[in-house]
Amino acid sequence: MTDRKLQRRTFLKMGSAGLAAALVGWPFSAAPAARRNREFRLSKPEWVIYRDGSFDLISEEIRLKNCRPSIDGEAIMPINVFLGDSPKGKRIVYELRDGFLMLDLKANRDSVSIGSELSGFTHAPHWFFPISQARVEGASRFFKQGLGSGGPSGVYEISRSVKREWGNRAGEESWSYDSYLTFALLGESSVIAVGAYEHNDYLHRSTLYNRPHRQGLADRYPGGEAVYFESGFSMERVPFENEYTKLPDIQFIGGNDAFNTLQYLAWNISDSMQARLGGFSCYHWRLHPGAHENFSLAALQQSLSFLKGITPALPVQTVQIDDKYCLYGDWLEPDERWPGGLDKAAREIFQLGYRAGISLAPFRVDEKSKLFRRHPEWVIRDKNDNPVPEVRSVEGNHYALDGSHPEVQKYLSRVFRAFRKMGFIYYKTDFMDWGLKDSTAIRRAVPGKSSVQVYREICQIIRSEIGAGSFWLATGAPFGPTIGFADAVRVTNDLACSWTESSVKNMVQETYLGQYYNNVLWQNDPDVLSLHREKCDLSADEQQSIALWNGILGGMVTTADPIDRWDPQQLKFFRFLEPDRRPRSASLPFWPDANELKIAVKNYRSPRGWGILFFNDKEVAVNRTYAVSSLIEPERAFIFSWQPGQSIAYGELGQLTIQLEPHQSKLFFLSEENTPPPAALTLGGQDAEGLKS
Repeated sequence: MTDRKLQRRTFLKMGSAGLAAALVGWPFSAAPAARRNREFRLSKPEWVIYRDGSFDLISEEIRLKNCRPSIDGEAIMPINVFLGDSPKGKRIVYELRDGFLMLDLKANRDSVSIGSELSGFTHAPHWFFPISQARVEGASRFFKQGLGSGGPSGVYEISRSVKREWGNRAGEESWSYDSYLTFALLGESSVIAVGAYEHNDYLHRSTLYNRPHRQGLADRYPGGEAVYFESGFSMERVPFENEYTKLPDIQFIGGNDAFNTLQYLAWNISDSMQARLGGFSCYHWRLHPGAHENFSLAALQQSLSFLKGITPALPVQTVQIDDKYCLYGDWLEPDERWPGGLDKAAREIFQLGYRAGISLAPFRVDEKSKLFRRHPEWVIRDKNDNPVPEVRSVEGNHYALDGSHPEVQKYLSRVFRAFRKMGFIYYKTDFMDWGLKDSTAIRRAVPGKSSVQVYREICQIIRSEIGAGSFWLATGAPFGPTIGFADAVRVTNDLACSWTESSVKNMVQETYLGQYYNNVLWQNDPDVLSLHREKCDLSADEQQSIALWNGILGGMVTTADPIDRWDPQQLKFFRFLEPDRRPRSASLPFWPDANELKIAVKNYRSPRGWGILFFNDKEVAVNRTYAVSSLIEPERAFIFSWQPGQSIAYGELGQLTIQLEPHQSKLFFLSEENTPPPAALTLGGQDAEGLKS
């Protein structure tokens, strides 16, 4: 018997007892009615700690075995290992060649977690993982969250190698998936969600990967395949100022439902990072250069005149000017299409009773701009002090500003202060990820801070200058470092007028999977919806499906259409999408089942009822029957098909049969009291006078 086997006979065990009683045992593949009626419950896994410094995370179903901390991809090789108690659990201290590493394996009220401290080191490692090389057992699927806008996020089967004759080609069927902000392992009856509550200093990443092997002639048989997990922080080799550095705890939260467990984790992140919640819902119009032949003050005035003439008034809150009013970087120097400057545009918007909005990209600069010609030293540079183009183009390169540079910080402070003085109280900032640059790969003007620390310094400057009351939409943004500053975040790629992987399909995927943090970390922005038929490859059914899907979820509702070209029905439909005054999210009863239709349920208080959207985002026609109890609490309800300002009664039913062509949708209103939706009721739950006619 090896020393390792002898050591693993003696261990310390901690965690919650009676785990079987804490878990509700329904399978993710259960019938919809059974799933809807199950009560959400949390559960806590248990730590098992071994004397050699390794440890396991054990639940009734999912297990992480033989875990060890690692630094820069290599498991630590301790000189000595010391085990002891900590205030909330057990402590492992590893004596290393360059210092000490301490792990606290905690059993909290609603989770277990790993706290870690590094001491005696002069510099941080590049990557530090408190838990790594953990062999995964009992999970069949996993959820990964993308770094930021556009993801990609997804729920995937944990794939296994199959019998295949590779011949003379190498083929290991190996894979690795990175997840940021949150992660989850899904079993048949339970889930373990993983995430850190704090994202102020370092980028947190969880990774799931496999180690496949092949055997037999021609490598035709899989053999000995294992799946592993790690979770930790990008510390970017920044120097340590103190004798020790404490990292955020990595939390492991067990539950019987994937959506609710991840949302519970998101609420804890929201509380810890002081997310900006409680603001007004977003119902906006955007003057966009792609939708207007003459993107100018004159085009804005034409659209404002049209808005003023609508009766009853269209209750959009904000009119926002998109970018392209100047070269990137020269934000306070609009071109000749804006006589009188942007302050004149802001005044005209405000005088008609709308909030004035402006778009800019704080980190992006065009090499043709005055800013770049005057201050080329402000942009990101490589280790050889050469400027690094972020975008190369025959029309000219674009660069990212170095947020650590004191003069860059002063410049951005001046820009946002000037826009606030002009009267803008709504800000869309694009290409925010250009400001998140790994400090190990570049030469910073002021070294010594991580990419997250530099990014958040710029975010703090922006928020301070625009004021606490201004609304901030961050697009192209990394999620974790943006929490606490932005009121809304674009969660998708740009939404073009085409049903493609990078456009509509990405929007549906990211809004669906990201609903667990909608109105928890911020309001989700699905990008602009389009109702007009000009320069659009989407069918009328597709446009309606996208608009209804975006409208019911409870995030931002924005259009960049030339609204003066809308016909009365398009205008009425946009009125129908008006959200309630305060953000309210829809529920997704079958999340994250990829085989189902996209179904969203909105609860209305007055009159008491539910709006239910069935959206077929698939490429084939679908015919499905759903029990009413799988969608809402009652077993039966009075069902009405629902369109803007009108409805058709189907009577009291216990189930609905849905037939949808590809990309088609159907909207229903369900009521216990045989009350149809009022003609003035919007999809968001607002009373809109313009729907009655």
